[in-house]
Amino acid sequence: MAANIPLHRWAITLACLYVCVYVCLSVSVGLGCATVMSAETAAMHAAQVFALNDHIVWSKLRASRLNLWVGLKFADRKMQQRLEVDKKLL
Repeated sequence: MAANIPLHRWAITLACLYVCVYVCLSVSVGLGCATVMSAETAAMHAAQVFALNDHIVWSKLRASRLNLWVGLKFADRKMQQRLEVDKKLL
């Protein structure tokens, strides 16, 4: 069945589908929309929205971001040390 439809009709069909999806997903003016790949990321985005009006949620998000940054710094330092040891062994 798909082989009988000309290519330009496929393009029109895909364009209509694209418009329909975005019309259905339209949100109110001023309300942000995020497309995410995991539940954790969706929860972080929702928390950021709540943090605009709640200082406790804001501070927990900042602490979480700081802990992530510190963890990455430690992991980077550890990796650099391993690379230096490997270079000495060669």
